[in-house]
Amino acid sequence: MKIRITKLSVYGLLLSIFCSTAGIAQTSYDIVISGGRIIDGTGNPWLNADIGIIGERIVSIGDLSQAAASQVIDASGLTVSPGFIDPHTHAIQGIFDVP
Repeated sequence: MKIRITKLSVYGLLLSIFCSTAGIAQTSYDIVISGGRIIDGTGNPWLNADIGIIGERIVSIGDLSQAAASQVIDASGLTVSPGFIDPHTHAIQGIFDVP
């Protein structure tokens, strides 16, 4: 039996995980970045959502509009790319000189 996984089924699964994690418990976040266009670097399409941060970790992605937070950053109209982008290079010339 062949199992066929489509992009739509993967997106649906991710959306259900994001939505369910946001509503599990009333969590108080250190920071909520709200309303941003999230690009996660995996090649998946962007997602409009909120990001909940405790300490130095992203602990929730989804609708956090009802969540308590010490600081709320309004990212409406902005792109949020959680994670680390390392522009480090060992090129002798600058990164813009060597495409």
